[in-house]
Amino acid sequence: MIITFLGTYLVASKQADTQVRLKSAEISAAKAQSLRKEKLDSFSAFLNASDSTWQLSNDFLVKSRTGSLGEYREESREVVTELTRSYLGVLVASSQKTRDAATKYKETLSLHLQRAAKSEWQDDTATDRKELLDAMREELEGDAATLGPAQK
Repeated sequence: MIITFLGTYLVASKQADTQVRLKSAEISAAKAQSLRKEKLDSFSAFLNASDSTWQLSNDFLVKSRTGSLGEYREESREVVTELTRSYLGVLVASSQKTRDAATKYKETLSLHLQRAAKSEWQDDTATDRKELLDAMREELEGDAATLGPAQK
């Protein structure tokens, strides 16, 4: 009877330990998946805002050449505000490499917008955008590697 009790106790203890480890792994995977989604959302928001900023630079170039550009600050406020908000999201959610690439791209894009408002067109954003996209992809692929196939 004592042997049966000890055997049952050891089996139950082992099962409980296994269940705790499985639950812990499940929680870790859910947390990783949630963080990856937040990161993906922040990357997407920044890329959308940067596209809006680049499109605004096109509008500024046309308006500046036709003399119909109003006050720079007023005409750019909404787009630049969204770019800055989404940039802050990237700063919070990403690795140092992605943060550095986002900072560089944002600075280049801002300069591009200012030049377009002065009727100057020098699009030197492509290299910085590619570096940012590469850093984002690399980071997301690294995150995906830690998730199981059903969680990607």
